[in-house]
Amino acid sequence: MECSKWAQSEPSAVTTVQRSFSTRVSARPALVIVAIQNAVPIWNDFFFPLVLITSDNLKTLPQGLTVFVGEFTTDWGVLFTGLTLAALPITLLYIVLSKQFISGITQGAVK
Repeated sequence: MECSKWAQSEPSAVTTVQRSFSTRVSARPALVIVAIQNAVPIWNDFFFPLVLITSDNLKTLPQGLTVFVGEFTTDWGVLFTGLTLAALPITLLYIVLSKQFISGITQGAVK
């Protein structure tokens, strides 16, 4: 009788593993939001590399696109093509992780 009382009061190892797994799975959307919101400013950073990088060979993509903006003329087609290509990796990251992103946003809104 004593043994069955102990077995009922203690959670099994399977239950403990299931709880920890469900905790990790529910944290994934929040981590995806953090990753995307930290990656966008880093990817689009302009002023910090402008101050630190002096070599033209090491310029970042947003800095390299300033070559197409001149004092008297601007090559708009090439500039907008470059801007589209610069936004493509972050856009693809969002598309791939959009389910977790939306789940993470709505997770904080539900009472």
